[in-house]
Amino acid sequence: ATIDSQGFVHRYVEGNAHSVSIFSNNKDHLVLHNHPSGGAFSKNDMLSTAREKSRGIVASGKNYDYVFLKGSHFERYSQAFQHAVKNSTLQGKDYDDAVHKWLTANQKKYHYKYYRKKN
Repeated sequence: ATIDSQGFVHRYVEGNAHSVSIFSNNKDHLVLHNHPSGGAFSKNDMLSTAREKSRGIVASGKNYDYVFLKGSHFERYSQAFQHAVKNSTLQGKDYDDAVHKWLTANQKKYHYKYYRKKN
C-alpha cells in the first residue's frame, strides 16, 4: 500500500507469493509492504525506493519492521546509493543482519534514516 503523511491509503496492490510491484512518485507517500517469509529489504526494494519519489519504504517481516526514510538531501545521493547497493558485499550472520548493518552504517553518507523495530 502507499499512504500519505496523514495515513490515507492512495494505492493498494496484492502481490504474488514472492513479490509485489508497488511504487509511488509522490514525495508525500510512504510505501508499505510485508515480507511474510523473510525480513530485511531486498536489493530491489532499495533500488526502486531510491529511483522513485516516495519518502521511503517500510517492510514488515517475521521479527522486525524495517523502515527506510529519505532525508531532505537524499536525491543528491540517489545515484551513488544505487551504485553502492548494486556493488555492496554484505557481511553478517545472515542476510537480514547483513542488510541491517549495511543500511545502519551508510545512513549519514547517503542522507537517509534507517531503523528496524521488533514487531
